[in-house]
Amino acid sequence: MIKNLEKLLKEKIDGNEIVFNKLESNDPYYFDRIGKDKYGNVCLYYWFWDKTHNRKNKKRVVISEIENLIKSCLSKECIRNIDYKEHCPVTATPGSCGFSVIVRILEAFNLGRYLSRKEGFKFINKNLAESLLNFGSC
Repeated sequence: MIKNLEKLLKEKIDGNEIVFNKLESNDPYYFDRIGKDKYGNVCLYYWFWDKTHNRKNKKRVVISEIENLIKSCLSKECIRNIDYKEHCPVTATPGSCGFSVIVRILEAFNLGRYLSRKEGFKFINKNLAESLLNFGSC
């Protein structure tokens, strides 16, 4: 379990309306809350409007999958959509929205920045990423 990441996300989100832009369009994501899904995974729940703005699409990002993604990709210093699909199987099931959300979370914590669809997310602060995940504390 990623206690630091979970705690930081709770502090940032709980009780606040947090809005992040999608990677390549104008409609934002609205981060809703931290909670457990029906399988017991601690998740960040978010939503976004459908194209007609009549219905909210509600999704989740499994926080432990963010940890797996970071650990697996930190040495190569980037995260691409293909990495997301491999290391975030539950989050990726409904589509690639979760990739955008994870990228925006990592940017919010100043771990890196999104470059492009081809280049993906580039880590700029590996030391902070390692401390956020408590590397070496097990």
